[in-house]
Amino acid sequence: MLEAAGIPERISADKELPSAAKHFMALDKRLLDILCCPSSKQPLLPLQSTQRERINAAISKDGLPTGAGETTRDVIQDGLITRDGKTVYRIDDGIPVLLAEEALDVRSIDSLAR
Repeated sequence: MLEAAGIPERISADKELPSAAKHFMALDKRLLDILCCPSSKQPLLPLQSTQRERINAAISKDGLPTGAGETTRDVIQDGLITRDGKTVYRIDDGIPVLLAEEALDVRSIDSLAR
């Protein structure tokens, strides 16, 4: 069915994806318009590079708490942030991980809200 629409059902292992697609697939604006935080229901905005750098610096230094109450030390490549700047959801391979227990609590980082 996918092949009829011109989309291969599976990408063979010997075909290389374009480098940009490997690291991040841009979210469609229409998708961004409907995504919201599963906990607070606030709109989600793409992380700006300066926000990501500050978050990763905090993760590298002391770690950041997750929604599950654990501390993560895994830096993020990209993410979505709630409008109030308190919660970040990572994006893995172009797919937003919108699980409350996987969210990063970034309230300890000053002025992340836009």
